[in-house]
Amino acid sequence: MSSVPTDTLELIYDAALEPGLWQNVLQDIAAKTGGDQGALILQNQFSGLGDAVLANIDPNAINEFFGYFATRNPMQLNNLKAFERSDPPEISVFTDQEVMTRGDLARTEYYNDFMLRYGMESTLMIGLSFDGTDGTSIAITRPPSREDFGQEEIEFGRALQRHLVRALKIGEKLNSAQLVGNALGDVLQKSGHGVFLTDASGRIRYSNDAAREIVAKNDGLADRESLLKATGRAQTKKLEAIIASAAHADPSLRGGGSLLLPRLTRQYPLSVIVMPVTAQMGAPFHAGPLALVCVTDPERGSDVPQQQQISELFGFTPAEARVAMELLAASEPKAIAERLSLSINTVRVHMASIFRKTHTSRQAELVRLLMQMTALNLR
Repeated sequence: MSSVPTDTLELIYDAALEPGLWQNVLQDIAAKTGGDQGALILQNQFSGLGDAVLANIDPNAINEFFGYFATRNPMQLNNLKAFERSDPPEISVFTDQEVMTRGDLARTEYYNDFMLRYGMESTLMIGLSFDGTDGTSIAITRPPSREDFGQEEIEFGRALQRHLVRALKIGEKLNSAQLVGNALGDVLQKSGHGVFLTDASGRIRYSNDAAREIVAKNDGLADRESLLKATGRAQTKKLEAIIASAAHADPSLRGGGSLLLPRLTRQYPLSVIVMPVTAQMGAPFHAGPLALVCVTDPERGSDVPQQQQISELFGFTPAEARVAMELLAASEPKAIAERLSLSINTVRVHMASIFRKTHTSRQAELVRLLMQMTALNLR
């Protein structure tokens, strides 16, 4: 049984392209291992919270499991030990008998109040991945009327494991590409260059080549163990707050924003714009809402910015934005006053505010900054 049948392989890789087929994958694995129920589980290894795709399992079980029994599951305790044994944690294939004897299991609340209620006796676990503290695995169960899973099923699980892991990764990449593609219309109106997808905690789910190049410099922005961070403590708190807002669990409270990240080795800071992304179903489940983080390096190319762009990026008032656009056109203060029907003193007041908000002091310096900060060539 250690070789994987062709029809099973086809199902697994079809599920990478069509997430609705993961239930079929679970049913197939259960049938080929003598099981009758299956679940693809995404779970935080410490809180026990998560989500699952079910096959032949009462849907009510999912609420009871993540609401209470997840942290009382002996197999879950085995996963926690994996965190202690190695870094990164071990991803293994095992049965419930390798965690505790049947007699000890039969005395647990998990066995008596959860497993028996849903017709589960023996369990085969196939570990798939750890992402931070989130673990993904497949659980196949047999009812009390059948014998326990044995070494043959474990070997089959090991043969399946690398294909399941690969299929999940393919699905995640396709999902990220789809989300970025759906959002590009907004991105191209607001920023350019580096693109990240993160969850509410700032954990990076996707990054393009330009984004990876930016964080590799570790100047202004950095990748800290797959978490997107600013290199300054104060800026990190601001960035975290904006990302958390964009990926808020409550859609009505989602926001976003922009900020500038100073750099030690460059004259101009990085500009960052963060916005919510509506996740489409391109993977079996999502850990939560996502944020699209757009980062512009002012030293990479330029294009003509739009008034709305510079207003959003630097917090200009409408009047300041109009004056800034005139300055971009190399107009003199007197000409700007005539064109906008303002007094020369009002124009100078707006210019002083514009220079303060952009940390510039001369018109030429301002023009260079605005041209580069709002570049539209997105990789």
